[in-house]
Amino acid sequence: MLITKGSRRVTLGTATVCVEASCALIIPAGVVHMAREGPWTGFNAYLEPDRLSNTAARLLRIESLPSWTGERDEACLGQQCDALLDLISDVIPIWEDPSIEPFSFVASDTSDWPTSREGQIRRYRREAGISPYAHMKAAQLNQARRRIAHGERIASVAADLGFTDQAHMGRQFKASYGTSPGRYANS
Repeated sequence: MLITKGSRRVTLGTATVCVEASCALIIPAGVVHMAREGPWTGFNAYLEPDRLSNTAARLLRIESLPSWTGERDEACLGQQCDALLDLISDVIPIWEDPSIEPFSFVASDTSDWPTSREGQIRRYRREAGISPYAHMKAAQLNQARRRIAHGERIASVAADLGFTDQAHMGRQFKASYGTSPGRYANS
């Protein structure tokens, strides 16, 4: 996630990070995260995990952003993947947490497992950093993103994944990823 103007608060597990202008947040693949909306401009870039040398969650301050980072044309940004990797490879992190790993929830039947619905939700939130519902929505949107990237029709993806309609998915997609599903498909 690269922010060019404004800021976003992002929760990664139990850590919350404020990503400000001229900062990039690297989120390892599979890490559950939730970005809170605010007035911001920037973009999310999805890089293959094997292209990053350091897989720790980290926040980078980039003193001088290249002009192409201000582009709102996702197709242009998609062509800048190597330039983005070069941009972040030489920057020293201002925050790093190598302990943040992909979350997999295993419900236990031991005596310390809460029996009430509310207790289970509280424990899940405490261990995962977000609610079960937010986790489910993040996974649903991530699946939509992958399917759209593989060329599936947006309306079909929305229907298959249980969104009310294509517009419903589009609003949630844009809130999470900063771009519409149509623009994402064309990048």
